[in-house]
Order: sequence, then structure tokens, then C-alpha cells
Amino acid sequence: MPAELANTVAAPVRRQRAADTVACACGLASETIQAHVYNEEAFQYFLSIERLRIEAAGHHVLLALVDLKRASDPEERADVDLVQKLFHALRASLRETDIVGWYREKDVVGAVLPQFGGSRVSASTRRVGQRLCQGLAERLPATLARRLEVHVYQVPPVDQN
Repeated sequence: MPAELANTVAAPVRRQRAADTVACACGLASETIQAHVYNEEAFQYFLSIERLRIEAAGHHVLLALVDLKRASDPEERADVDLVQKLFHALRASLRETDIVGWYREKDVVGAVLPQFGGSRVSASTRRVGQRLCQGLAERLPATLARRLEVHVYQVPPVDQN
């Protein structure tokens, strides 16, 4: 990742964070699994870029959130193997172009699914939610998968267009 991007993403950081759960090669994204997994600052940066694209092009973005807080205790959420399995399962359930990372570090995993448009966005939201739930259930230990909360949101909501 270019140094300019790293500086741009790091500039708004208000507090120093502990090291990421998953080893980060560039400080912004993990390369220990098949695709990049962005830390919270980088993920929020990419989400803000997609929001700007929405304003310019009139498309929708789907934001999928997987809440880990109720699914596991803090020690379990810090388990590198478990986190890698979760990100792998999420990535395997999405398109290659979707952005995956920490929406809220160690509590909520997020995925930005860009370029959704037209009147079928609501149907797409339901389909994506079902696909994520099914993909996580197939790829994660059953005891964990049952406790995950998956939410998919349209950005912006349909009624605001």
C-alpha cells in the first residue's frame, strides 16, 4: 500500500491501538489469510470512500456486520486461530472485490459490498444476509456460528433516495 494512503488513513487516528489480533504486514491489513483484512481505521476509511461514490453515482453499498460481542468472551475474540477462521469464512462467502475488516476492533467484523443499484437492493440485502449466515454456519464450529449475529444494511437506506 503506498505510503501516502497509509498516512491518510493513520492521520485521523485519535488514540494508539494495541497490535491487531491478526498479524499486520503493513499496519493496515493482514496478509495471513487469502485476502486482505483491514483494521478498523482502514476499514472506516474505505467505507467513507464508498459513501462518497454513493453520493456521486447514486448506487447503493451493502454493509454487512458480524457481531462477536455476544458470540464469545474477550479471550475467545483474541484467539488468532478463531479470528482467522471467521475472516476466512466471511471472505469465502463474498465477492473478491468486497472489503473485509474490523468495523469495531475485536467486537464487530464488517464487509463493504460496493456497487449495488436499482430497485432490487432490498432483495440483494436479504440474499447477502442469507448467504453470509449459511457460509459462516458451514465453515465455523457450530457452537460459534450459532452465536454470531449477522446484520446487512443498505447505505443509504432505500427511503432516502
